[in-house]
Amino acid sequence: RHFQGTMAFSPREALAGATVLLTGGLGFLGSVCLEQLLRLTEVEKAYLLVRGKKHLTAAQRVENLLRLPLFHQLHDEARSGRRNVFTKVQAVEGDLTLPGLGLSAGDAAAVRNEVTVIIHCAADIDLDAPIQKTLK
Repeated sequence: RHFQGTMAFSPREALAGATVLLTGGLGFLGSVCLEQLLRLTEVEKAYLLVRGKKHLTAAQRVENLLRLPLFHQLHDEARSGRRNVFTKVQAVEGDLTLPGLGLSAGDAAAVRNEVTVIIHCAADIDLDAPIQKTLK
């Protein structure tokens, strides 16, 4: 859309029906981005690229994320029967630092065939890291 010579961007319109790959979804910025995606847009699906860690799989880490108070409005909607957007969220185990994002063959095919939008929120939080490690 154009308004008086400028182009306006509407996330709600741009992301309607989109399948999103979100990196950094467990971090501060990424988790807020996910909550906003689920609450304010009509995305078809949201894949979260997540590393397994210690004794938790990527899926378990995403389940833990979705239990946080940040998502309370969405839980209220699900409990009231209005809508359950949590079914749109799917963990994809991988690692940004690995070739092919460290995805399994099945996950790589799903991402390649389904994802229409990538939102990159991942970051190295080691602020004292050597620049070569940070750029990796």
